[in-house]
Amino acid sequence: MASERDDLNVSKIAVAGIVGSLLVIAAILGAELLYNVHMERQIERKVLAAPSRSAEVLADQRAKLEELRPLDREKGIIAIPIERAIELVVKESAASKEPRKSGSQETP
Repeated sequence: MASERDDLNVSKIAVAGIVGSLLVIAAILGAELLYNVHMERQIERKVLAAPSRSAEVLADQRAKLEELRPLDREKGIIAIPIERAIELVVKESAASKEPRKSGSQETP
């Protein structure tokens, strides 16, 4: 019975160990390859495609600044183009800084 136990096939064990090791290495390399491909796709989608999306957002914001549109119909509030709003604020500011011509002085 001792001779059956001592009769191990070392070459089969070595081949099984080498094949197993190669399979593990191949699995690791395959997982790394899949990770890198997925990472490149994510970078392309999120980073490289982002400027076109930000350009769209900027165009939408610019359009909102330059158009006349109602904001609250019930209260009669409308949005006016930004350039027109700047002109109105400058005129209003200049008018409030001018002294009154009637000779009366304002009280604080």
